[in-house]
Amino acid sequence: MKRLSVKQRMVLWSAGTLLLMTVLLFLLLQLSRHRQAEIYARETLYRAAEDAMDEIELDDGELELDDDLDDIDYASVMVFDASGRVMLYGRVPDFDAPLLANTIQTAQGDTGSDWYVYDRLYTLSPELQVWVRVCLNMDSVRMLEDQTWSLFLWMMLPMLLLSLFVGYRLTRRAFRPIGQMAAAVQGIVDGADLSQRTGIQSQDEFGRLSQAIDDMLARLEQAFAQEKRFTSDVSHELRTPLTVILTQCELGLREEDPEQQRQSLEAIKTQADKLSRLVRELLTLSRMDANTQPLHREQVDLGEIMKLVAEELQGSAQEKGISIETDLQPGCCLMADEMLMMRLMINLVSNAIQFGKPGGYVRLSLAREEGWLCGSVEDNGIGIASEDLPHIWERFWQADSSRTGDNGSSGLGLAMVQWIIHAHKGTIQVESTLGQGTSFLFRLPLEE
Repeated sequence: MKRLSVKQRMVLWSAGTLLLMTVLLFLLLQLSRHRQAEIYARETLYRAAEDAMDEIELDDGELELDDDLDDIDYASVMVFDASGRVMLYGRVPDFDAPLLANTIQTAQGDTGSDWYVYDRLYTLSPELQVWVRVCLNMDSVRMLEDQTWSLFLWMMLPMLLLSLFVGYRLTRRAFRPIGQMAAAVQGIVDGADLSQRTGIQSQDEFGRLSQAIDDMLARLEQAFAQEKRFTSDVSHELRTPLTVILTQCELGLREEDPEQQRQSLEAIKTQADKLSRLVRELLTLSRMDANTQPLHREQVDLGEIMKLVAEELQGSAQEKGISIETDLQPGCCLMADEMLMMRLMINLVSNAIQFGKPGGYVRLSLAREEGWLCGSVEDNGIGIASEDLPHIWERFWQADSSRTGDNGSSGLGLAMVQWIIHAHKGTIQVESTLGQGTSFLFRLPLEE
């Protein structure tokens, strides 16, 4: 049975179930027919006995058997005296059945016929009793039952074949979407083309399964595309500093001037710091993706963290002539990972400073609103084009360098920001107008 396909097993199970139900129904009908035959025999015998006794009378003390006894044609009647001697012999074959009052017996005649026999002791007077026996031939009922059994047995094979055929057709039709999905998935595997879809358009269980497979393929296609792009971006990000390091090493080895060698070493250190920062960020993101980045939740004051970050980055902002303004409601505490909250704010504020305009501002705000901490980091810098907004959360994605210049960013900061917000069950969105500035708006729950 295990070697059979699901379709074959369904056909066999459906055919077996149909046959079992048919047999059970037939047995119930036969049982009901048999019970009805017994009820018919009993009622007929009772009625015949009553009709026969009506035709037996005493006339001046003498027993008189009316000729109307022969008119009872739906049963055969016999009359015996009290000692069992036959007084009237009806249309009954010879069989040996004892006289039993008020009892229905079965007997077989000399011709092999089956009879129901019912005896009644009829008291005409204290001195005179007679036995009334009524008999009913049930061969016709038995013959009908035997014919029904024969017909059923002869029909079993055609019914089995018909049930197998109908089950096969129905199962084949029902499982057709499964075959289509299997063929589509096999085609995807053979051709390594994740853009293909199963294409089953129905509202039943197979349609929902097909939609789930298509959604899974879409996510896989997106994941593979992101993986490919991620590998390419990482290679690009690593190639530039490595090239600079190798070039400066070669230059430092050729130069004999200590000043030139010192400059080469400083350039190597700068690129090494960039590589180290990139590796740390990649490691952090890898842990985030694998859900192994630990969250050390404790009561932290997010307003104090934002104030501390503003003070720490004040020097970088002043170099570009940018002022950092704060509007922080006191007492904005929540259960969160303090180090991740610090990284969140550093990334957002550093991003605002990098893309800010000389003489501009970076404005930090935070307030409590109905169980949430609502904050924002706003600048009046170069802004983000509308077509670029959907991509800012992607790793290594950076806007057109002709607008932003080479800012030294790795392109991982906002991806980390989004993960930190989501890890703390919060939300974040961005609003930006090209040439006018950008606002990052986030919400963090005070209690999960």
